[in-house]
Amino acid sequence: MGSSEKDHIQCCFVEAKATPEDITCVHAALASIDPEALLCVLMDTRLGWTVDPLRLQGAAKRHLIGKTAAMLGLMHDMEPAPMASSDQIIVPIQSFGYPGRGCCIERTISAAILDLSAVQEEGATHLDYAASTSACLSGSSAAVGDGKRDIAHGLLSSADAFIGTPWADVLGYAIWLPYALTDYERISVLAHLFWVMSFSGFAESLFEMRTVSLRQHGRGGTPSAHAVRCYEEHHQKMERVACLLSHNGMVDACNMAHCLKRTMAA
Repeated sequence: MGSSEKDHIQCCFVEAKATPEDITCVHAALASIDPEALLCVLMDTRLGWTVDPLRLQGAAKRHLIGKTAAMLGLMHDMEPAPMASSDQIIVPIQSFGYPGRGCCIERTISAAILDLSAVQEEGATHLDYAASTSACLSGSSAAVGDGKRDIAHGLLSSADAFIGTPWADVLGYAIWLPYALTDYERISVLAHLFWVMSFSGFAESLFEMRTVSLRQHGRGGTPSAHAVRCYEEHHQKMERVACLLSHNGMVDACNMAHCLKRTMAA
Protein backbone atom coordinates (compact mmCIF):
# COMPACT_ATOMS: atom_id res chain seq x y z
CA MET A 1 0.00 0.00 0.00
CA GLY A 2 1.42 3.40 -0.95
CA SER A 3 1.97 6.16 1.57
CA SER A 4 -0.80 8.23 0.00
CA GLU A 5 -3.28 5.40 0.59
CA LYS A 6 -2.15 5.01 4.19
CA ASP A 7 -2.94 8.67 4.84
CA HIS A 8 -6.63 8.15 4.09
CA ILE A 9 -8.87 7.85 7.15
CA GLN A 10 -12.57 7.05 7.39
CA CYS A 11 -14.01 9.84 9.54
CA CYS A 12 -17.67 10.76 9.99
CA PHE A 13 -18.82 9.06 6.75
CA VAL A 14 -16.15 10.67 4.60
CA GLU A 15 -12.68 9.67 3.47
CA ALA A 16 -10.31 12.21 4.96
CA LYS A 17 -6.57 12.68 4.70
CA ALA A 18 -4.09 13.01 7.53
CA THR A 19 -2.37 16.10 6.15
CA PRO A 20 -0.36 18.67 8.12
CA GLU A 21 -2.60 21.43 6.72
CA ASP A 22 -5.55 20.04 8.68
CA ILE A 23 -3.67 20.00 11.98
CA THR A 24 -3.54 23.16 14.07
CA CYS A 25 -3.92 24.11 17.74
CA VAL A 26 -7.19 24.68 19.59
CA HIS A 27 -6.32 28.38 20.01
CA ALA A 28 -6.05 28.94 16.24
CA ALA A 29 -9.12 26.83 15.47
CA LEU A 30 -11.32 28.79 17.88
CA ALA A 31 -9.93 32.10 16.60
CA SER A 32 -11.27 31.38 13.12
CA ILE A 33 -14.79 30.36 14.18
CA ASP A 34 -17.91 32.48 13.58
CA PRO A 35 -19.60 33.28 16.96
CA GLU A 36 -23.14 32.95 15.59
CA ALA A 37 -22.44 29.62 13.90
CA LEU A 38 -20.83 28.38 17.12
CA LEU A 39 -23.86 29.50 19.15
CA CYS A 40 -26.26 27.74 16.75
CA VAL A 41 -24.34 24.46 16.96
CA LEU A 42 -24.06 24.80 20.74
CA MET A 43 -27.83 25.15 20.98
CA ASP A 44 -28.20 21.95 18.95
CA THR A 45 -25.49 19.83 20.51
CA ARG A 46 -24.84 21.06 24.04
CA LEU A 47 -27.70 23.26 25.27
CA GLY A 48 -30.42 20.87 24.13
CA TRP A 49 -32.99 23.59 23.41
CA THR A 50 -35.98 22.84 21.22
CA VAL A 51 -35.74 26.32 19.67
CA ASP A 52 -34.62 26.40 16.04
CA PRO A 53 -31.24 28.22 16.32
CA LEU A 54 -31.62 29.85 12.90
CA ARG A 55 -34.90 31.49 13.95
CA LEU A 56 -33.70 32.94 17.24
CA GLN A 57 -34.30 36.70 17.25
CA GLY A 58 -34.36 39.81 19.35
CA ALA A 59 -32.82 40.28 22.78
CA ALA A 60 -32.24 36.56 23.26
CA LYS A 61 -30.12 36.33 20.14
CA ARG A 62 -28.13 39.49 20.88
CA HIS A 63 -27.53 38.38 24.46
CA LEU A 64 -26.27 34.90 23.62
CA ILE A 65 -24.16 35.98 20.64
CA GLY A 66 -22.60 38.63 22.87
CA LYS A 67 -21.81 36.00 25.50
CA THR A 68 -20.34 33.67 22.88
CA ALA A 69 -18.25 36.37 21.22
CA ALA A 70 -16.97 37.64 24.58
CA MET A 71 -15.88 34.16 25.64
CA LEU A 72 -14.17 33.57 22.30
CA GLY A 73 -12.43 36.93 22.72
CA LEU A 74 -11.06 35.89 26.10
CA MET A 75 -9.73 32.65 24.61
CA HIS A 76 -8.22 34.51 21.66
CA ASP A 77 -6.39 36.96 23.95
CA MET A 78 -4.87 34.16 26.03
CA GLU A 79 -1.46 32.79 25.14
CA PRO A 80 -1.68 29.01 24.59
CA ALA A 81 0.70 26.89 26.65
CA PRO A 82 3.09 24.53 24.85
CA MET A 83 1.86 20.95 24.87
CA ALA A 84 3.44 18.79 27.54
CA SER A 85 3.38 15.81 25.18
CA SER A 86 3.41 15.64 21.38
CA ASP A 87 1.80 12.19 21.53
CA GLN A 88 -1.73 13.50 22.08
CA ILE A 89 -4.04 15.12 19.54
CA ILE A 90 -7.73 16.05 19.55
CA VAL A 91 -9.77 14.34 16.82
CA PRO A 92 -13.45 14.25 15.72
CA ILE A 93 -15.49 11.25 16.77
CA GLN A 94 -19.09 10.37 15.99
CA SER A 95 -21.49 8.27 18.03
CA PHE A 96 -25.09 7.21 17.68
CA GLY A 97 -27.79 6.78 20.26
CA TYR A 98 -31.47 6.01 20.56
CA PRO A 99 -33.43 8.85 22.22
CA GLY A 100 -35.93 6.40 23.66
CA ARG A 101 -38.90 7.12 21.45
CA GLY A 102 -40.01 6.54 17.89
CA CYS A 103 -37.76 5.12 15.20
CA CYS A 104 -35.15 7.89 15.20
CA ILE A 105 -31.47 7.76 15.98
CA GLU A 106 -29.31 10.62 17.19
CA ARG A 107 -25.88 11.33 15.73
CA THR A 108 -23.37 13.23 17.83
CA ILE A 109 -20.04 14.69 16.73
CA SER A 110 -17.67 15.28 19.64
CA ALA A 111 -14.03 15.90 20.45
CA ALA A 112 -11.86 13.02 21.63
CA ILE A 113 -8.25 12.91 22.78
CA LEU A 114 -6.20 10.38 20.82
CA ASP A 115 -3.09 9.05 22.56
CA LEU A 116 -0.67 8.30 19.74
CA SER A 117 1.80 6.65 22.11
CA ALA A 118 -0.75 3.86 22.66
CA VAL A 119 -1.11 3.09 18.94
CA GLN A 120 0.03 -0.43 18.12
CA GLU A 121 2.59 -1.20 15.47
CA GLU A 122 1.35 -1.56 11.91
CA GLY A 123 0.06 -5.05 11.27
CA ALA A 124 -1.22 -5.53 14.84
CA THR A 125 -4.90 -6.10 15.57
CA HIS A 126 -6.77 -2.91 14.74
CA LEU A 127 -9.75 -1.46 16.53
CA ASP A 128 -13.31 -2.07 15.51
CA TYR A 129 -14.90 1.35 14.86
CA ALA A 130 -18.07 0.72 16.89
CA ALA A 131 -16.09 -0.65 19.81
CA SER A 132 -13.75 2.32 19.85
CA THR A 133 -16.53 4.91 19.97
CA SER A 134 -18.35 2.99 22.69
CA ALA A 135 -15.22 2.73 24.81
CA CYS A 136 -14.37 6.40 24.28
CA LEU A 137 -17.73 7.91 25.15
CA SER A 138 -18.95 5.51 27.83
CA GLY A 139 -15.73 4.28 29.40
CA SER A 140 -17.09 0.76 29.01
CA SER A 141 -14.77 -2.22 29.14
CA ALA A 142 -17.04 -4.22 26.84
CA ALA A 143 -14.42 -4.05 24.11
CA VAL A 144 -12.11 -6.31 26.08
CA GLY A 145 -12.01 -9.71 24.43
CA ASP A 146 -10.17 -12.94 25.22
CA GLY A 147 -8.75 -11.40 28.38
CA LYS A 148 -7.02 -8.60 26.48
CA ARG A 149 -6.70 -5.01 27.69
CA ASP A 150 -9.39 -2.60 26.53
CA ILE A 151 -7.27 -1.10 23.75
CA ALA A 152 -9.84 1.47 22.70
CA HIS A 153 -9.98 2.94 26.18
CA GLY A 154 -6.21 3.29 26.13
CA LEU A 155 -6.28 5.11 22.81
CA LEU A 156 -9.24 7.44 23.17
CA SER A 157 -10.74 9.57 25.91
CA SER A 158 -13.52 12.13 25.77
CA ALA A 159 -12.64 15.82 25.76
CA ASP A 160 -14.74 15.99 28.94
CA ALA A 161 -11.43 15.14 30.60
CA PHE A 162 -10.50 18.81 30.06
CA ILE A 163 -13.03 19.96 32.67
CA GLY A 164 -11.08 21.94 35.25
CA THR A 165 -7.97 22.12 33.05
CA PRO A 166 -6.45 25.61 32.68
CA TRP A 167 -7.54 27.26 29.45
CA ALA A 168 -3.98 27.87 28.30
CA ASP A 169 -3.26 24.13 28.41
CA VAL A 170 -6.34 23.24 26.34
CA LEU A 171 -5.68 26.04 23.84
CA GLY A 172 -2.19 24.65 23.19
CA TYR A 173 -3.45 21.18 22.23
CA ALA A 174 -3.02 19.95 18.68
CA ILE A 175 -6.29 19.28 16.86
CA TRP A 176 -7.07 17.50 13.57
CA LEU A 177 -10.05 18.97 11.72
CA PRO A 178 -10.20 17.34 8.27
CA TYR A 179 -11.13 19.59 5.37
CA ALA A 180 -13.50 16.85 4.14
CA LEU A 181 -15.82 17.40 7.11
CA THR A 182 -18.72 19.84 6.87
CA ASP A 183 -18.58 23.15 8.72
CA TYR A 184 -21.24 21.85 11.10
CA GLU A 185 -19.11 18.81 11.98
CA ARG A 186 -15.95 20.86 12.52
CA ILE A 187 -17.85 23.39 14.63
CA SER A 188 -19.41 20.54 16.64
CA VAL A 189 -15.93 19.40 17.66
CA LEU A 190 -14.95 22.94 18.67
CA ALA A 191 -18.32 23.46 20.38
CA HIS A 192 -17.57 20.47 22.62
CA LEU A 193 -14.22 21.99 23.60
CA PHE A 194 -15.75 25.46 24.04
CA TRP A 195 -18.52 24.03 26.22
CA VAL A 196 -16.08 22.11 28.43
CA MET A 197 -13.87 25.17 28.87
CA SER A 198 -16.65 27.70 29.54
CA PHE A 199 -19.33 25.56 31.17
CA SER A 200 -19.93 27.75 34.21
CA GLY A 201 -20.33 30.90 32.10
CA PHE A 202 -22.88 29.31 29.82
CA ALA A 203 -24.75 27.69 32.69
CA GLU A 204 -25.23 31.22 34.03
CA SER A 205 -26.50 32.34 30.62
CA LEU A 206 -28.96 29.48 30.55
CA PHE A 207 -30.39 30.58 33.89
CA GLU A 208 -30.67 34.16 32.66
CA MET A 209 -32.46 33.07 29.51
CA ARG A 210 -35.36 31.69 31.59
CA THR A 211 -36.60 35.29 31.86
CA VAL A 212 -36.07 36.16 28.19
CA SER A 213 -38.71 35.54 25.55
CA LEU A 214 -37.31 33.29 22.83
CA ARG A 215 -39.17 34.71 19.85
CA GLN A 216 -39.04 32.40 16.83
CA HIS A 217 -41.46 34.24 14.52
CA GLY A 218 -41.94 37.68 13.08
CA ARG A 219 -39.58 40.14 11.45
CA GLY A 220 -36.49 41.83 12.71
CA GLY A 221 -33.87 39.09 12.73
CA THR A 222 -32.06 37.01 10.12
CA PRO A 223 -29.27 34.49 10.70
CA SER A 224 -25.84 35.15 9.24
CA ALA A 225 -25.04 33.75 5.81
CA HIS A 226 -22.34 31.58 7.36
CA ALA A 227 -24.78 30.05 9.85
CA VAL A 228 -27.35 29.36 7.12
CA ARG A 229 -24.70 27.80 4.87
CA CYS A 230 -23.44 25.70 7.79
CA TYR A 231 -26.91 24.26 8.41
CA GLU A 232 -27.70 23.69 4.74
CA GLU A 233 -24.53 21.65 4.39
CA HIS A 234 -25.34 19.75 7.59
CA HIS A 235 -28.85 18.86 6.40
CA GLN A 236 -27.45 17.60 3.09
CA LYS A 237 -24.90 15.47 4.94
CA MET A 238 -27.56 13.99 7.25
CA GLU A 239 -29.70 13.11 4.22
CA ARG A 240 -26.71 11.23 2.78
CA VAL A 241 -26.17 9.50 6.15
CA ALA A 242 -29.81 8.41 6.17
CA CYS A 243 -29.43 7.07 2.61
CA LEU A 244 -26.31 5.17 3.65
CA LEU A 245 -28.01 3.58 6.65
CA SER A 246 -31.05 2.73 4.49
CA HIS A 247 -28.76 1.16 1.88
CA ASN A 248 -27.14 -1.02 4.54
CA GLY A 249 -30.59 -2.13 5.65
CA MET A 250 -31.46 -3.12 2.07
CA VAL A 251 -28.22 -5.09 1.77
CA ASP A 252 -29.10 -6.98 4.97
CA ALA A 253 -32.57 -7.69 3.62
CA CYS A 254 -31.13 -9.00 0.33
CA ASN A 255 -28.68 -11.23 2.18
CA MET A 256 -31.54 -12.47 4.33
CA ALA A 257 -33.59 -13.28 1.22
CA HIS A 258 -30.74 -15.31 -0.29
CA CYS A 259 -30.29 -17.26 2.93
CA LEU A 260 -34.01 -17.92 3.30
CA LYS A 261 -34.29 -19.05 -0.33
CA ARG A 262 -31.50 -21.57 0.16
CA THR A 263 -33.09 -22.76 3.40
CA MET A 264 -36.55 -23.18 1.86
CA ALA A 265 -35.09 -25.06 -1.14
CA ALA A 266 -33.21 -27.53 1.04
